[in-house]
Amino acid sequence: MIKNLLILTSIFILSSCSMHSTTPASDDNSNTNSNSNSNSSTGLSVAATNNTMNINASVTLTPAGAMGSGKVYQTSTLLDDGTVLVAGGQGDLIILREAQIYDHGAGSFTNTAGLLNIARYNHTATLLNDGRVLLAGGNGAVGVTGSVELYDPETGLFTSTDGLATVRTRHTATLLPSGKILIAGGYNDLGAIASTAVYDPDPETFSAGGNMTTARYNHTATLLDNGKVLITGGIDGSHSYLNNAELYDPNTNAFTLLSDVMSTARERHQAILLNNGNVLIVGGTSDEATSLSSAEMFDSSDNSFTLLEVRLGTARDGFAASLLDNGDVLIVGGESDGIIIDSVEKYSYSQQGFFEALSLFQPTWGVATTVLNDGGVLITGGDIGEATFFSGSSLYEDVVTGDLTNQITATGGTAPYGYTLVSGSGNVNFVTGVFNADPYAYGTQTVAIRATDSLGSTADIRIVVTVNNLAD
Repeated sequence: MIKNLLILTSIFILSSCSMHSTTPASDDNSNTNSNSNSNSSTGLSVAATNNTMNINASVTLTPAGAMGSGKVYQTSTLLDDGTVLVAGGQGDLIILREAQIYDHGAGSFTNTAGLLNIARYNHTATLLNDGRVLLAGGNGAVGVTGSVELYDPETGLFTSTDGLATVRTRHTATLLPSGKILIAGGYNDLGAIASTAVYDPDPETFSAGGNMTTARYNHTATLLDNGKVLITGGIDGSHSYLNNAELYDPNTNAFTLLSDVMSTARERHQAILLNNGNVLIVGGTSDEATSLSSAEMFDSSDNSFTLLEVRLGTARDGFAASLLDNGDVLIVGGESDGIIIDSVEKYSYSQQGFFEALSLFQPTWGVATTVLNDGGVLITGGDIGEATFFSGSSLYEDVVTGDLTNQITATGGTAPYGYTLVSGSGNVNFVTGVFNADPYAYGTQTVAIRATDSLGSTADIRIVVTVNNLAD
């Protein structure tokens, strides 16, 4: 059963630079000070820890160089030396065998010494513990492939290795704590796949993994802190969109279907492990036309899903998401109800909400994102419309510091109290009264927050929030 947890009550709407919760200021007769207010008729009063908040933000998106060809469905893998391997993909006219290395220090791409053994897209690329990269499956020039190859950064060459017993595309690949790789599900000419395979880099062979409880593709696979792998959503063999999930236990090589399910079926969504061990599941689509703005949280302590009240500012599927060094999640591009978008949002780990960060240089879906060693994010390729694929890349950098949160506290009147945002941008927790400022609402604004007691009496407070855009 989905649990409805009140985390934040504000829903954001997009302005020119930020996603806000904006409501006209109150015209009632309450007397409101900058940092406290009381309702003389009921004795209800409300105060803030700070009546002013100051935030410094430096958010930039800069060109990062051109790759060899425009591409979509490529892979992008951070190597041990801090460079990034971008491999394969669907080109404008052909499936690609090319691969490039991005050097962040030089700010440029160079071709690898060798080409992939076969052209492929919709494959997976996984960094092994020894520094090599395993590329598996995908769509090749003659259809879905089971071909697997290894990239060696010491030589810049790709060599074939043991292949998959079942050809597959739109599958997942997860590095396990043992150093082995779990290849799960996918799709081929026979439909959705339930089988899995486990790759052992020493002696470079596959063995059969346990079958998933449900055949699926376009799902997600997330390694949990306990070593198990969470599989969510996707599409099954009858083309039904899935809201169920299962866990893979590498100790038993078996999958277990979870009794709890997601709030809605999802495919082409993202599932990101957060620093607290929970998994943020966001976006996707549950039919062939409608993108999702909803998000939910998986709690690995009891294997449950909780629907979040906060939502994406822009519903989307076919996007990329990456965990940033500060614990936030960057959400890039995608499609919204079939329309390609340029929106870049962030899920704030500390504020537990979504904020609109900036826009891509052009609307793009199917991009690949890779977090670099310095915390920046490399964004590569993607479809920019009319089957035209982007050959460029960009670098996202974001540093936000200062007074991001503020405690709002009501007293008097008749408890319990609820807190809502009356005007300005940001969000406030209805139950706890914690206000989270919008770090991308540049400039100075006055935010009004209302406390309401159990009898409906209200008292408002106003806070001055200043966000300095250091990138200007």
